[in-house]
Amino acid sequence: ALDLATGSGDIPLALWSAAKRHSLPLEVVGCDRSATAISEAHQQAAGMRADVQFFQADVLTGPLPQGYDVLMCSLFLHHLDHAQAVQILQRMRQAASRMVLVHDLVRCPSGLLFALIGSRTLSRSPIVHADAPQSVRAAWTIDEVVLLAQEARLEHVTISRHWPSRFLLRQQLAP
Repeated sequence: ALDLATGSGDIPLALWSAAKRHSLPLEVVGCDRSATAISEAHQQAAGMRADVQFFQADVLTGPLPQGYDVLMCSLFLHHLDHAQAVQILQRMRQAASRMVLVHDLVRCPSGLLFALIGSRTLSRSPIVHADAPQSVRAAWTIDEVVLLAQEARLEHVTISRHWPSRFLLRQQLAP
C-alpha cells in the first residue's frame, strides 16, 4: 500500500502497527513532497522500529509510483482545487492494482462547528485555531465528491460518512 501525501507518516505507521499486532504481512510505504515531513516520518519509524519506507515525491507533478495494490490518501483532497482533485483520483485509479482509498473532511455546518470548538478546546495554537476551520471550508461536500469521482471515471465507488464530519471513498479495482 502507498500513502500519498503522507505527512509525518502516521497512517502507514498505524497500519504497520496493526498488521504486526495481528501477524499479518503488510508492506506499507508513504510519500510526500516535503523533505521535512519525510524526515519526520523516518524518525518516527526508527523510533518504533517499524519496517515502513518513506520517500519524497510530488504526486501532483510527478508520476505516481507503480506496483502497489492500494493507493490511498488521507486529509489531502481538501488541499486541491477541482482539476487537481479529479486528476489525482484518475491517476490513483490508473496506478493502483486493487483499490483506491481517499479519506478526508466533509464540508458541512457540523464539521465547521467541530473544527471551531475542537481546535480551541484541544489546542492553544493560533495556527490550529485558524487552520482547522479553514480546512473544513476548503473541503468537499459529499455531492461534490461524487461528482469528482464521476469526472475521474471511477467505477463501483462507495462513499461512507464517518464521525466527525469525514468521508471514506473506496474503489475496489480487483478481487
